[in-house]
Order: sequence, then C-alpha cells, then structure tokens
Amino acid sequence: MKKILTIVLLVFLNLPAISAGIGMDEFLPALAKTWLAEAEKLEEAGDYNSALSAYKNAKEYNPSDWESYYGIAHCLDNQKKYQEAIIYYSETIDKYTNNSNNNNYYLLARFYLQRAVCYLQLNNFQKCLDDIELVEKYYPKDGRNMHSDIYYTKAMAKAGLGNYKEALKAMKTLNYI
Repeated sequence: MKKILTIVLLVFLNLPAISAGIGMDEFLPALAKTWLAEAEKLEEAGDYNSALSAYKNAKEYNPSDWESYYGIAHCLDNQKKYQEAIIYYSETIDKYTNNSNNNNYYLLARFYLQRAVCYLQLNNFQKCLDDIELVEKYYPKDGRNMHSDIYYTKAMAKAGLGNYKEALKAMKTLNYI
C-alpha cells in the first residue's frame, strides 16, 4: 500500500515538474531530500523506527547519496543493532569516498569512529582499532571535538585485547589518570 501511495504521489507531484521541463533525474533526488528532512526530524524526536523507514525511502530515491546510508546506520546504532549499523556505516564511507566532491575529512573520521564504536560494542577489538587508526589518519590535528571519543574508544579496545599499558597510555592522553 505504501509503495502504491508513493508512486501515486510521485506521479502527482512530478506533473508540474514535467511541464516545467524537469526530468525524473532531478526530481528523484529532490524527493530523497524530502525524505531525509523528515527522517532527521523523526530521529531528533527519538523515533528511530520511523526515522529508519524514512531514511530507507530516501535511499530508494537516491541510492548514490551517502546521507541516507549514514542516517540508517545512526538509527540502527541507537537501537543497539551494531552489526547492521556496521554494514551501513561501511556503505556510508564507500558512498562518501567515491564522490570526488566530498573532501571533508572530519566527516570521514566521524564515520570511521562511529563504526569503531560499533565494533567495540561487539567486542571486535582489533577491527575497532583498525578503524581508530583511520580516524587518526583523517581527523584534523587541530580538532578537539572528537578527541576524547577517539582516545576513550582506543583505550577500551586496547584493554579488551589485554594490552593494558597501551590502554593506560591512551587514557593518560585524555588526562583521565
């Protein structure tokens, strides 16, 4: 029923666009942005199930856009569905890095950090540390916004592997000890 309603809405909304000379290749990404805006509102309100559905709709209309994949990953992460979130964080990274217009390394570092935290939650400490290395590679050296998250995650993964000296070193970086 939802698909039929979406198709009817799509045709109805696209009639003015067709008469104005706007093709489906421009209309579908615009429709995806509408779904993204709705998903962001729902996610901000804490309605992760509805937000997840809206992000999936956005992905359907613009499958090359990284934002819908990130939204799906973030919702799954908040629902503690870490294995699924990892898949979508990986897709986010892939979509983001395959677009030559995307050169915001802070965002890329954020994606790797969030995937690293999912690996940490699943006790996959080595994959967590592999992602932390990538976070440290892409994160701006003058940035302080994620500093504590990076070193805390690193410390927890090192401790999980039994490398307590390295874990302590990471915690000292944060001045926690």
